[in-house]
Amino acid sequence: MKKDGNNYNVTKYEWDPIKQHYANDKSIRNWLVQCAGCHTTGYDTQTQTFKELNIGCEACHGPGGKHVTSKNKSDIVIDESSEGCGYCHIRATQVGGKYNFPVGYVLGKPETLKYDPEPYTSNASFFPDKTTKRHREQYLDVKTSKHYTAGTTCVSCHSPHDAGTVTVYPVSGLSPEFADRSVAIFDGGKVTGYSAWSGSGLKMPKESLCKSCHGSVSEYHNHSYTDAAKKAAITCTDCHMPDVINVNSKLRGALTTHNFKSLSPENSIKYGADVMPNSCTYRCHQDKGADKTARANWALSAMGPAAATTTSAATTTAPATTTKAPAFELLFAVGALFIATFVRRR
Repeated sequence: MKKDGNNYNVTKYEWDPIKQHYANDKSIRNWLVQCAGCHTTGYDTQTQTFKELNIGCEACHGPGGKHVTSKNKSDIVIDESSEGCGYCHIRATQVGGKYNFPVGYVLGKPETLKYDPEPYTSNASFFPDKTTKRHREQYLDVKTSKHYTAGTTCVSCHSPHDAGTVTVYPVSGLSPEFADRSVAIFDGGKVTGYSAWSGSGLKMPKESLCKSCHGSVSEYHNHSYTDAAKKAAITCTDCHMPDVINVNSKLRGALTTHNFKSLSPENSIKYGADVMPNSCTYRCHQDKGADKTARANWALSAMGPAAATTTSAATTTAPATTTKAPAFELLFAVGALFIATFVRRR
């Protein structure tokens, strides 16, 4: 980002966390119109000014002056709805306006979240079965899930005040685990270090989180596991929240899906395995065929036809824009703060 007078422009460079380099083919973008709503605190679209750069307490809790004086919880907004996170963790624009983010959300009032969603026809943003495939789209997935209908919200699984740690490493000291998912720090045209994020802000380890609510689900659900698979510490999320977004050379993705559906091999065959991954072979069972299609066919024959996860072709071509004020229980996850730390908004 570069400041030009009273304007802030996003340069043509954008960090690619998988290829580990800055692409330089992006258009120059007006940061105040494209990004500021979710990368500042207290942004005013009328004046295009903000109170604080990045995400401060008041971005989620609203003005806190009275609370600071009284120390009473009643004097601060505590928004535990999915919309409270979703108004930023979303790929959508202002309704009928110019801003590249929802405008007008009132903290604590989920029904006020209005937006024009990214259309399902966008191949860059959605897999063919309408599962999201880019950053800042979690809310669009969540809205289609049974968890949302049941009243589960982001904070059912995530602690918004414990979102992991960002560590800065020298050029020669980057931890191996972050070798292909870090961000280069440039100074004077040279790489002077790397920053890396660790953590997802989950309230408990993911191995336990699902079972804390889904206690009646059998250990290995509806198909058998070999002894080798059991030793691999496979969890619910490996199938129901596969990390198929921004996948690196080790078949590890930067983000997971958030509709909590297992991606079926049936859809890989239906839409093409090169464009539609499935939970069985996106990382596991790589020895079951010479290519993605062969592996998807193997998975389909091994498990039997899975229930397709697609929505009927007759449905709308964009995620629903209506809102619902949910209660909150347990189980769902949104990759909070990763976006602000690692990925520049488009």
